[in-house]
Amino acid sequence: MPLLVTQNINEHNFICIIDDAEQCIEPLTLLPILFGINRLILVGNDSLVKPIVKNQISKDNDLNISLIRRLNLWLKKSKNVEDNSSNISRITLDRQYRTHSSICSFPSTFFYGRTIKNTTSTFENYPLQRYLLLNHKFIHDNVEDINMNEAVLIQNLIHIIVSNVQNKIIKIALSNENQYKIIKGLIKNNLKNVNYESISVQFVLTSVLYNTECDILILSTASSKIIKDDHLLCTIMTRPRHSLFLCGNFDYLKSHYTWKKLLEDAYQRKVVKYVNENIISNLKDMSNLIKCHKK
Repeated sequence: MPLLVTQNINEHNFICIIDDAEQCIEPLTLLPILFGINRLILVGNDSLVKPIVKNQISKDNDLNISLIRRLNLWLKKSKNVEDNSSNISRITLDRQYRTHSSICSFPSTFFYGRTIKNTTSTFENYPLQRYLLLNHKFIHDNVEDINMNEAVLIQNLIHIIVSNVQNKIIKIALSNENQYKIIKGLIKNNLKNVNYESISVQFVLTSVLYNTECDILILSTASSKIIKDDHLLCTIMTRPRHSLFLCGNFDYLKSHYTWKKLLEDAYQRKVVKYVNENIISNLKDMSNLIKCHKK
């Protein structure tokens, strides 16, 4: 967590600026008070990942709620958020410059209350779909906590992507360490001819995805545990610039409210594609699913 404490020439104006404040636990955020500061500036996005707290008792007592999150919740509930007597002011940035509007649509609606504005960006002659849910009913091995067919699906996704784009960073995000090892092994062994000088394929666990960005993101949801943290899901969906491919059994995932709303939104926008073993083993069929088809 970057922490900057600056003393002006006027010793009565002692300011502390904390960046990425949404990742900081409250006691640590308040620590600069010991320096005698009279102004604290918190910079962050409290819709993204919470502070990492592993102790369950601490979680149960809300230690994983950051101060910037708690203040925002208080301001939203307050009838007069502009009341200067509170000495708290809030500036909200409502423009995003990274993600294509097709990817940003659901996060903007569901997590930010339709307040996010997209900047004018042109991505001409881009060969891939921007946003797809690849829905399957592959059997998950609950003993090993792996899904081999979903791993093959992602391997072949990578094969098609690297055949159609260059100079891009591709990230494969996984919440499951066992699935992480399976997919990494498949790609390493079966895609040896990929020119990695013109493309970058990276593997990352969703728990450490918050401080990264990429051109194309593929999410593997294969796990015995559903991603139920809205902050984590918002973080995942706002990392890629050009394309986001979500892979999973969405009929199972929709048992959680956020995934249900995401699936409903995707159906309405006609970006849900069903895949089975025949499709994932046929590169031509896979290519037809994820490539743009010019009218």
